[in-house]
Amino acid sequence: LDNVIIPPFRPLQLEQRRISALLTAYNVSNGFWDAIYADGENILGAPIKLHIDGASLQETSFAVNQMTPHNVQCTSVLALPGLKVESHQDYDYDGMCKVTLRFRPEKRLDLQKVWLEIPLRNEVVSLMHSVGNVMKKNPAMILPEGEGRLWHSLMAPEGRLGKINYRPYIWLGGIYRGLSWFAQSDQHLNLDEDSPAMEIHREKDRLILRIFLVNTPASWENPFELVMGFQATPVKPQPEYWRRMSSRRQAPNSIPFATLAGPAIWGNAFQNTAPYPAGHDYSMIQQLARDKRRNAWQNQQDINEFVQKHFAEVGEERQNFVRRHIERGRNWGKFCDYLVPYLNARTLHKDWDAYPVYQDEWWCSDYRANSYDEYNNTPVQSYQDMMVFYARELVRQGLDGIYYDNIRDWPVSDTSTGPAWRKPDGTIQPYFDIFDMRALIKRTAVMLYQEKKTLPDGRPFLIAHMTNTNLVPYMSFSSMTLDLEAFYGSTDFQERFNDGWLLNTTIGTQTGNIPQILIQNSGTHIEWLTRTFLAVTMPYDLPVVMNAGGITNIFHSSWDRLRNFGYGTADVESIPCWNNPPVKAAGNDVRIAVHRHRKRPETILCIGSKTKAEQNVELVLAGLNYQACQVTNLENGKELPCNGNSLQFSLPGYDFRLLLVQEK
Repeated sequence: LDNVIIPPFRPLQLEQRRISALLTAYNVSNGFWDAIYADGENILGAPIKLHIDGASLQETSFAVNQMTPHNVQCTSVLALPGLKVESHQDYDYDGMCKVTLRFRPEKRLDLQKVWLEIPLRNEVVSLMHSVGNVMKKNPAMILPEGEGRLWHSLMAPEGRLGKINYRPYIWLGGIYRGLSWFAQSDQHLNLDEDSPAMEIHREKDRLILRIFLVNTPASWENPFELVMGFQATPVKPQPEYWRRMSSRRQAPNSIPFATLAGPAIWGNAFQNTAPYPAGHDYSMIQQLARDKRRNAWQNQQDINEFVQKHFAEVGEERQNFVRRHIERGRNWGKFCDYLVPYLNARTLHKDWDAYPVYQDEWWCSDYRANSYDEYNNTPVQSYQDMMVFYARELVRQGLDGIYYDNIRDWPVSDTSTGPAWRKPDGTIQPYFDIFDMRALIKRTAVMLYQEKKTLPDGRPFLIAHMTNTNLVPYMSFSSMTLDLEAFYGSTDFQERFNDGWLLNTTIGTQTGNIPQILIQNSGTHIEWLTRTFLAVTMPYDLPVVMNAGGITNIFHSSWDRLRNFGYGTADVESIPCWNNPPVKAAGNDVRIAVHRHRKRPETILCIGSKTKAEQNVELVLAGLNYQACQVTNLENGKELPCNGNSLQFSLPGYDFRLLLVQEK
């Protein structure tokens, strides 16, 4: 990995004990921090401390070990009678800090409770997100009001490992500012399985995360170390042009792109989802290069030759499948500025060239099968080497970025690749491969930057499919996320995803990503389901949509109206429902986004119902600062009666409205 700082990040800065990244900074104190700055504001309510039976360790020395533009390392030594702890902090230029705590007992220590206390200012924190191998069920919530214990780790749903008390990742914060804590393993912790390992408390003006190292009587006699990470948000700003991105569609005033999924679109041998095309034949990819893609759709002969050469044995049905996919990619090439190939960061297959050599290292489980699995690999360094090598070849042959599927937490039972460990009952306790997955994403981002596969502001075009697993140390190096691959079917969209999910994992503000979402509807009421989809996603300001099936033209026409108005440009200020829009609904259960034109007295309102019952909506328009208003329903062109700066209209349950407000 070359020591390259990719945009929009900048070199780290060190001033005395403060280490500053692009939008975050850390003031070192007592092995941790007495201030953490997020977008210029200290988010801590008090210093972070390690408590040992109620006593706090005290710092005896501090030293900066390394200072380069991309990395700062420092070490603090802490002590209390009978114990020394060395805290080694390793800062990456995106603001992630990896902390290694080395414990050195000087005598036998009999302990009751040891915990790390992370106090945040209460006004900063309204949201919480944690993971633990329960994708699509990971907690992503709005924290309840009141004081006392608000959440604990035993409240989280069970995953494939059963009850998991220890959670490897927790983020607390708001729309932008927050702090993530993460650790791959609970090795060396002394935890009662029936007593929470993590708790969130509110105490007056502080919101406190307590992470227990010991919550049951234990003794420390031998040296050991714990490794954990911290990363404050926002990591980076979202790019100014992000609302102009348009997935697989040439929309007005847009930057069209397409993810080439499934991978047969770029000639992949679809049976094994390898990171290279069938037979290592890049001829189909070369036709998608920028100098050829606009006219490649006119050529069919080379597709037939490619299919006959590499898929002669699979039968006519599968051959036609490959043809259709390659033709689909060429159709997108007619208009797309960016074509991004699908790769799966969690897959492996016995037919891959490198598989016979590395299979034992790549499989997550303690039992290896000479087989195939889309979800069961761990991206150790050799897997990273392989994946980045082939990803680089894909972009050198003409494609414009990389899409990684399954960017999520995953348990690994291999004690040779990470800190999995054998429990007293003989079973293996897995670890979560957070640092290896982060390394894969970072290495890929650096490669894309070096290959000049970048978006308009110079950041590498790397898409991470991360449904319900918005890990900050992963997403800091991606430029676009993909969420909401869950709850497909015929349920109204308001009943699929709540505000907690959307605010924690979807909108992209904490990690500076362009938010992309997936949609698939089925059943006999597709038009209605599309309307419920718009009633949620338009007020949330989520225009970048990968259509997996089941949306109708009302989706395209609604967003086209906004784009023709100037949406996504400097001429229009967009204020989503979660950002305190200036138009309010008096006592109604609706979401509102405001798109206000800066050059003329016109505003478009996107209004979505949150309730199944019909409502008589009363809007207060005074915040637009128009003397008097004229309001038009953009779907049917009809004017709505407006009384000065007040508007009333009927809104069916779960439906939406697009209203143009003009100053008279």
